[in-house]
Amino acid sequence: MISPDLVLINPGSRKRVYQSLAAELAAIEPPVWTGLMATYAARKGCAVEVIDAEAIQQNARRVGGHLKSGLLELQERHPLIGEVRGLGLMLGVELVRNRQSKEPATSEAADVLELCRERGLLLGKGGLYGNVLRIKPPMCLSIDDADFLVDCLDEVMTLLGDHSSATARE
Repeated sequence: MISPDLVLINPGSRKRVYQSLAAELAAIEPPVWTGLMATYAARKGCAVEVIDAEAIQQNARRVGGHLKSGLLELQERHPLIGEVRGLGLMLGVELVRNRQSKEPATSEAADVLELCRERGLLLGKGGLYGNVLRIKPPMCLSIDDADFLVDCLDEVMTLLGDHSSATARE
């Protein structure tokens, strides 16, 4: 008889599977039924060993610091960036039309996201006005990946800055 170490159930299929799973677990000798646990918690518990063994948390701290430094440098060059905030690899870049009034740059944020997507960089959007770029990459992000992200944003914001300067002159 095969005895599983762990049984995981897709949350979407719980209702259909609970009764049959309970019957199957009751058939395992000796009975090991201890109740159900969420698959999220099971995945989290299994992942801790990998995170520790591969020093993924330390990598996220190191690369996140490097990424935030790069974004802060962009803030100095691009007036569209009102604030860079966050810790580790969970960062936000707030886009504003005017740093003094902090008027949200909602349409500009949409343009940045689209131009980044065209270059192979997928970012999220958040904030009350949809003007905050959400940067939440996987914890295994490398320094080279972070540099690509910063370079892509620099290119896109330069392009948008040049376009808005030309529009303002017309």
